[in-house]
Amino acid sequence: FAVEDAKVVKLDEKQYERLRQGRRYGVYEVSYAVFPQKAGTLTIPAQRFSAVKNASRSLFSSSGGQRVRMATEARTLEVLPPPPSIAVDQWLPLSNLSLTQSWGQQQPEFRVGEPITRTIQIQATGIEISELPPLTQADVTGLRIYPEQPAAEQRVTESGIEVVRTERFGLVPSVAGE
Repeated sequence: FAVEDAKVVKLDEKQYERLRQGRRYGVYEVSYAVFPQKAGTLTIPAQRFSAVKNASRSLFSSSGGQRVRMATEARTLEVLPPPPSIAVDQWLPLSNLSLTQSWGQQQPEFRVGEPITRTIQIQATGIEISELPPLTQADVTGLRIYPEQPAAEQRVTESGIEVVRTERFGLVPSVAGE
């Protein structure tokens, strides 16, 4: 489905049966992630569903039977703007964020001319990989930095979209000292 002023990503689609109060029901479940693109009123339109109910009472069979049509109600949400103290280009609304680093050695020893690998991993929930900003490396006098191509992974879980980006850097000291 489409929503004006929002990006919609289909996450999952399931079909199963559920027994309730002695009756068997067919369940068709679709999950979406909705990313509002601006503050204000956001209306998620009604979702319509059509199926054929046959003699076996399954909504998922296409052979004969009675057509069943259903719809959800439209939903209106109020999307808040970023806090005024944060620049829009620095606003990253998500539900979970972690940043970890590791080194090529347990206790790295830096020696002039010898490379050490630094790995930084960013994990986030509630954002697409394309929206995760790149890492920036500070210039350090006496240290050459060689970035490798980042590795990125995006997966769908029950809690939504999860992303992991791993960046590796070769660090080579060019002078002795701190």
